[in-house]
Amino acid sequence: MGKALLPGFHLNLVRMKICLFSILTASIFFFACHGSSDSSGAGQEIADSIKPGLQQTKAMDNSALKKNAAFSILLPAGKISFHVYSPNNPLHNSIIIQPVGIKDSSLIQTGVLGRVDEAFTADLNEDGYPEVYYTTLLESGERNLFGYGSNKNLSLTPVYIPDMGEDKKYGNGYRGHDEYKISGHRLVRSFPVYTSSDPGTTSSGNIRIVNYKLVPGVNGWILKITDSKDESR
Repeated sequence: MGKALLPGFHLNLVRMKICLFSILTASIFFFACHGSSDSSGAGQEIADSIKPGLQQTKAMDNSALKKNAAFSILLPAGKISFHVYSPNNPLHNSIIIQPVGIKDSSLIQTGVLGRVDEAFTADLNEDGYPEVYYTTLLESGERNLFGYGSNKNLSLTPVYIPDMGEDKKYGNGYRGHDEYKISGHRLVRSFPVYTSSDPGTTSSGNIRIVNYKLVPGVNGWILKITDSKDESR
């Protein structure tokens, strides 16, 4: 009897193995698909997070600057736009500006000192064609402004701003620590005024506010001072 049942026993054992294998295969397939879906969603989320212009990473506070956070912003200006990017590499930093809608939409790339901490557009000469500006911040706290002006949306040429430290009329008491903002069609620059007895980082003077307008230059554009005033703190 034992010998007669042996083949049937083996047959049932084979069937059980096939059944277990099928269940295991289905489970692996389910989890694989579920995991693949999660991974795809995460990948899409990461991809979305680095699309130009979705996040305006100005890095305005010093804590962000200390982390050497990259700077990336998309600046729309009517029918054209500017994508401004900087890796904010503390050793060899650079900036990349990609114009869109300009006839000569060549990529602008140049090295910079310090970290890029802000970018914006303006129409300071009121010709209907916007400029793009960016500021860099040095570890000393000195902030510098740079820009490119549009030549009727055909091309871009640099915007120059004269050195305030060399300006005998408006630069008296200047030691940096500038702030910039746009007010209407004027660039407004403000900085603390130092006296001869002030230590390097402490100002006992007023705040000087200087207004600029954009005028044509020989090989580009120049920010020209229109007026200034000193205000008490």
